[in-house]
Amino acid sequence: MNDLLRVKLPLGHNSRKGQVGPSVLPAAQSVRAEKIVAIINQLEEQVAFWKEQTVIDNALLSIEYIRVVAKSNRIRQLLSYGSKDINDHIIGAKFVGDEKAKRHVITYYVSISAIIKSIDDLKIVAGIINSNYNGTIKCSDIESINKATSKEWSHPEISKSTFVNLVVDCFYIRNIYTPEPDKHIKGSNIVTIYNTGFAVKDKLNELGISLVQADILNDYTIKLSDEQYRILFDKAPYLIAMSLTDITKVPPIETIDLNNDTFSIKDPGNEPTIGVIDTFFDNTVYFSNWVEVHDEIPSINVTDKDRFHGTAIDSLIVDGARINPELEDGCGNFRVRHFSAMMASGYSSIALIRKIKDIVKRNPDIKVWNISLGAEYETHENYLSYEAAELDKIQIDNDVIFVIAGTNDSESTMSKRIGAPADSINALVVNSVNKSKQPASYSRRGPVLSFYNKPDVAYYGGDKDGYISVCSKNGEMKVRGTSFAAPYISRKLAYLIHVIGLPREVAKALIIDSTIGWTPNTSDNISDFIGMGVVPIHINDILHTNDDEIRFVFTGEATEYDNYCYSIPVPISKGKQPYIAKATLCYFPDGSRDQGVDYTTTELDLHFGRIVNKSIRTINDNYQNTDSSREYEKDARSYHRKWDNTKVICETIKQRGRPKDVKDKGLWGISIKKTERNSKKRSKPILFGMVVTLKNIQGDNLIQDFIQQCAWNNILVTPLHVDQSIEIYNKMSEDIILE
Repeated sequence: MNDLLRVKLPLGHNSRKGQVGPSVLPAAQSVRAEKIVAIINQLEEQVAFWKEQTVIDNALLSIEYIRVVAKSNRIRQLLSYGSKDINDHIIGAKFVGDEKAKRHVITYYVSISAIIKSIDDLKIVAGIINSNYNGTIKCSDIESINKATSKEWSHPEISKSTFVNLVVDCFYIRNIYTPEPDKHIKGSNIVTIYNTGFAVKDKLNELGISLVQADILNDYTIKLSDEQYRILFDKAPYLIAMSLTDITKVPPIETIDLNNDTFSIKDPGNEPTIGVIDTFFDNTVYFSNWVEVHDEIPSINVTDKDRFHGTAIDSLIVDGARINPELEDGCGNFRVRHFSAMMASGYSSIALIRKIKDIVKRNPDIKVWNISLGAEYETHENYLSYEAAELDKIQIDNDVIFVIAGTNDSESTMSKRIGAPADSINALVVNSVNKSKQPASYSRRGPVLSFYNKPDVAYYGGDKDGYISVCSKNGEMKVRGTSFAAPYISRKLAYLIHVIGLPREVAKALIIDSTIGWTPNTSDNISDFIGMGVVPIHINDILHTNDDEIRFVFTGEATEYDNYCYSIPVPISKGKQPYIAKATLCYFPDGSRDQGVDYTTTELDLHFGRIVNKSIRTINDNYQNTDSSREYEKDARSYHRKWDNTKVICETIKQRGRPKDVKDKGLWGISIKKTERNSKKRSKPILFGMVVTLKNIQGDNLIQDFIQQCAWNNILVTPLHVDQSIEIYNKMSEDIILE
């Protein structure tokens, strides 16, 4: 087995060069004057509607596009009058249509005067198309206009660029209408209002809805009763962006009581600590000395039922390798700092999130937090839950990572989407599999926001073919549920971060990367239930590779548009490079819940492969952000995971695979291109972690050649010897007594 390598790559950084070119129509496409007239009519209807409304100062317009569109293909000119960038007026985004014909709907907040100016200019555009282009303007016509000089443009009533931009804008538009809320489900009382700039408490008070401060979760998210929601829906339904249920329950657990209490354990030492936020803990169990308990709610009338779930979770984190010998992971024991924050009967997710925010802030030494709790209701297809968005922010603000159970389906239909907070984009979300590595019968499915890959991974949580053992007040019990898969991943993450000394970005990437093999997944739907795959049981299978593989990890900061290294030396054998490769990238981006399906604000586009003719020939044919880019936004999201904060690219083993030709001295390169959705937000550096594996298709072990060549290229390489890491951790954890 080869050790995992840690490398320090000399990253270069370049800002984005060049300006955005003139608007163009796609090849062989055209726009008819009739379509522009139809858009004019829709805008005139909006003007009439919004002139009668007095609740907000400006107008809310939803533009339905013809497909999922990139930022560059959204409207540039339309509605932009009086604004530097119309994208700054986006306050919501969702998808409509089925999977084959999915379309973007973007909601804008603009002035009525901007709509009127757009109507006036569109009338001029329609007139020019009718008189000069026989009612239809083609892409070749637009190209000719773009090449023409200002003097050659013979329409003084409208500029050349405004004309072209409006034509192209209209090509991508399908419909324009007033936003409407989703069908309200009784009890859906966490309501988010579109960000239109008003003080939510004052504005709702004008509508007859009185709020106390405790009902205001943030600037535009509030808690309403069913009666208050009805008032809002009747008087200003267009203000409602999202609505969710507040009450959440501990997932139902099927148990078998064995009444077996034969376990014992030594006293804790300097083992790493994992944070657990759950129900109450029972301090009569054999491992109670390993658990530091903090009751965050009054422990009045607490029953054994209120103590079972939290105690069971702690038992797996502390001693899971011994309670379930078949899941011996080599990580040892862990201490737990347990926060009792809810009852088994149910809890307010709003109150819980507030507690989590405070708990994490008060305990900065804990980097891994286990949350095996979740909602019965499904996550929405078009927006993130309030809980998930808040957990994402907590992780960014406090440099921590949450491990979240993927929630259970008590009816075992395998058709129910996962529940909050398992839609957290930054967290490591874990679903459950049975002994055969197939999705457990109670599994709920992803993805999140119709796109983001949740769950991330899967692990053994017990099923009808074999339950998981936990420890409770009555001794050993058999259980099943995603709640009991998550603690084993928390153990592995804590080991990688605290014992091995890896940052959370690399630790998360390693866990995800460990599930990915060299053969393609033959099931189209399996990833909806198990994410990237099933995590190996033993930590050595994450920290070591086969003799024919070279695996290295590194971290970097994306400070500019292009962040690159072109000097990675892949070993050469007999004049060829007999390697296939895979790479996993993880980072923790900010998110804007009010942007709906366009949630993440930062994109890191991964390019990795051989250097050929002074550019990277990517292993996954990624041409995004290159001169050869001709990819639709939907395809970029599907094939290259554009806007996803986890990127996995992998070559596959072929029956007649051939070694690669040596190009540019055999060097490979990495380029990570950083872009932002919103021009108003300052572009800031973002830390990423990456795992790269090179597999020798001829079975040779050339890891020492790789280490030596890295030294020649001024790349620092450190083999991660587990025994040495443990010794260093123990030394650093020793108490020093000063005499």
